[in-house]
Amino acid sequence: MKVKNLKTLHMTNPLGIGLNPYFSWMMESSKKNVMQTAYQIVLKHEDGTAVWDTGKIQSEASSFIEYKGDPLVSRSRYEWTVKVWDNKGNAETASAKFETALLVKTDWKAKWAESALPSAERKIGFGNQPPATMFRKGFSLKGKVSKARLYATCHGIYRLTINGSRPDDREFAPENTVYEKYLCYQTYDVTAMLRQGANAIGMYVGDGWYCGINTQPPTVGLKPIHAILFQLEVEYADGSAETITSDHDVKTACKTGPPDP
Repeated sequence: MKVKNLKTLHMTNPLGIGLNPYFSWMMESSKKNVMQTAYQIVLKHEDGTAVWDTGKIQSEASSFIEYKGDPLVSRSRYEWTVKVWDNKGNAETASAKFETALLVKTDWKAKWAESALPSAERKIGFGNQPPATMFRKGFSLKGKVSKARLYATCHGIYRLTINGSRPDDREFAPENTVYEKYLCYQTYDVTAMLRQGANAIGMYVGDGWYCGINTQPPTVGLKPIHAILFQLEVEYADGSAETITSDHDVKTACKTGPPDP
């Protein structure tokens, strides 16, 4: 019997997890008629402190197991271990990890940076939309980076680059939500993409759903202007830290065609 495919919110060892994760796993056996009869989950903070222990629970459930422990802490790494018992008297364990995001409003130090293009009602028809906006902020890092996390979102949809390279291949972040209620943001591990000295963050932003024709006229409280929000938190090898954010120093430009590297 083996326990595998441990997931947090259907993801493997994810970043950017909120206050209320849930967990899942699979049990595999080479023998017939083997099934789970009980489980136990223990969740530990990166400092080794146990923050949740379900105890042994008699249940066949192995998905959508909701976290019910102490409040999670922002920017923290957690490891969870599940122990599974089967109907043959065997028990096996497996572990996985996740990292929390910015869990309270005061964690955010960044300010919105908007496109220089004025707000305008979108028109139906290919080519009638305003061009995408290119946002860029240069910054300098003083030493060797040991850990770096970038939290980012926008009004529209964005393509992110760090020093001209993309951290992943997603195209439609931050996805479609009920914007008057909430806007998603994404978390990136950009440790390997940064270097001592000069660096740059680029975000190429298009209308997407937030500014698109389907949201026009705009929802109350929203304005159809491309805008970005990002916060880069850097830890150096010497133990010091630095935060770089979107602000009035972000440069913007608008043009047709693909973004420059």
